[in-house]
Amino acid sequence: MDLDKIAKKYSRAKVDKCADQGCRLKTKIKSNFLILKGERVDPSNKICDCLMFGRDDQIVLVELKHSVQHANKIIKKFEQSIIKSLNIASETDSKTKRMTLVLLSKSYAHPIEYITIMTSRLKHAGVEYRIVTGQCGDFLNNFIDT
Repeated sequence: MDLDKIAKKYSRAKVDKCADQGCRLKTKIKSNFLILKGERVDPSNKICDCLMFGRDDQIVLVELKHSVQHANKIIKKFEQSIIKSLNIASETDSKTKRMTLVLLSKSYAHPIEYITIMTSRLKHAGVEYRIVTGQCGDFLNNFIDT
């Protein structure tokens, strides 16, 4: 994936870390990912907090929450983020080998919402995606092979 081309086009959205409202996805000091802040990439749509593009044609979409409520809103954000991130990758003629959807939260106190998220299957262009969950402060390599 041509991260330099993406970084140039979305320079205003580029950030050094995936963090929001006291929740953070930790990465290695020298990460192989370009991180874009979702609300800066597309302010007109509700998309995930972080769109991460890897040198190995991998995309990681991250939603950060203080508490998991409103599962349908979270699922909708991931659906819109899948489309947006694939469009960004295609702008650089990149083929995405793998996409991982990550939800991090400080609290999963609403069991019905959590179960809805865990059992949801998001489909786009014939590919099915699942959302994996973790706690704020988890490391990226807990969710992907690095």
